[in-house]
Amino acid sequence: MSLKINKFILIASSFLLLTGCGNSTPTNKVHKEFFKDIALELEEGVEEEKLYYTFYDKEDNRFNVELYYDLHFGLALKIEEYDLWNQLFSPNGGQVSEDYESITFVNSAYEKSELFSRGTYTLTHSVSNNKDNFTLTAVDKTYSLTLDKKEDPHYIDKDLVGEFEYLVNEELKFSLNVEVGEKADKYPVTISLKEGEKDFSGENVRNNGTTTTFDIKGNSDGQYIKSANNVTLTYSEGNETYTLKINNNSYLLNKKEGSQDIPEGNYFTDNVGKIKIVSTDFEVKVSSASSNNETIFLIFKELVADGNSNFWCWFEVNADDSITNMQAITSSKNKVFTGHEKYVFKHKVVNNVDLIDLYFDDVLTYQNLTVEEVVE
Repeated sequence: MSLKINKFILIASSFLLLTGCGNSTPTNKVHKEFFKDIALELEEGVEEEKLYYTFYDKEDNRFNVELYYDLHFGLALKIEEYDLWNQLFSPNGGQVSEDYESITFVNSAYEKSELFSRGTYTLTHSVSNNKDNFTLTAVDKTYSLTLDKKEDPHYIDKDLVGEFEYLVNEELKFSLNVEVGEKADKYPVTISLKEGEKDFSGENVRNNGTTTTFDIKGNSDGQYIKSANNVTLTYSEGNETYTLKINNNSYLLNKKEGSQDIPEGNYFTDNVGKIKIVSTDFEVKVSSASSNNETIFLIFKELVADGNSNFWCWFEVNADDSITNMQAITSSKNKVFTGHEKYVFKHKVVNNVDLIDLYFDDVLTYQNLTVEEVVE
C-alpha cells in the first residue's frame, strides 16, 4: 500500500508559518517604488517569517504566487501551479532592484512544468493609467499577475481518477470509470458506470477536494446503480479507501491495480515523520512529503562546532530508494552542508539493517549512516 500524505499538508515548516500572517494586499497603493518598503525592512533585518503579497495569474488562473520572507532562504516566492495534484516552485534569494520596481530570484530546483523551470525569476511592478501592473518572468516566459483574489479551478483529485469496482465475496457487482481530458481543456471529467448489461453516465460533475459529486443518468435502474442526483465519490486519505454514495447507500470500492498514476513509495516516503538520519556531524529528520510523494521535506541540524542548528530543504524522490535536493543549500551558517550543489541520500539494507549513504556532488561522503526512530 502506497503511503499517502494529507493533501492539505502540501508543504511544511516555514510554509506552514505563513498561514497565520494574512495577505497584506494594499489598498490604493499606486506608486512607482512598490517594493521599497520591503527593501527597507530587509536592510533593517527581518526576524520572522512574513507574507507580503499574494498574486494570481491574471491570464488564465493557472497558478498563484506568494511573496514572502523565509528565515533560511531570504526573500522568496512560493508558486503553486494548479493541477490534479498542485505543483510547488520556490525561487528564493530575492534581490530588490535599485528603483524598487522589481525583485529577482533564482529557482535552483530540478523539477519543472510547462510553465515553470529552473533559472532566474523576476517579479516586476509598473504603473499604467494610474493602475498597478505586475508581471512574473519565469526564465523565458512572462505572465501577467493581479492582486485580485481568484479561487483555484478545483480540478478533480488525482486519486479519484481511474477504474473502480464494487465486489461482494470477490464477485463483481458494478464498475465505475473516471477519466479526465487534457490540462489545456482544464481536465474535463468523464464518468461512466456499468452494472451487468446496464450502462450509466455521470453528469454535472462538481469537484471539491477529495470528494467529487455528480448526477447518475441511465435508461433503467440496476440493483445498485440508480439514476440519482448528488452522488458522491470520496477518497479517504487516512485509510486509503474509496466510497461511492448513492442516495442512502454507500459502497466501498476497490481501485483496480494500474489505474492510478501514483509514484511508487520508497524507503523515505514510507517513513515520513518516523525516522532521522544520524551522524556525528549532523542529524536529518524525514519530516513530511508532498501530496503525491514525489517530493519530501527534510529538517537538518548540524552537530559540529558553530554549525547551523535548524534549516530545511525539499528533496525529489527517486525510483532507486534515494532522494536528491531540489533547492540550493547556501546558508553562510552551514559548516557541513555547504559548497556543493547536489546532495543525495540513498537507502540500503546490510544484514537486515537500514543504512544511508550520503553523496555530495555524486561523491560518496558519508557512508553507512544509521537510522533512528523519532520519538515525539
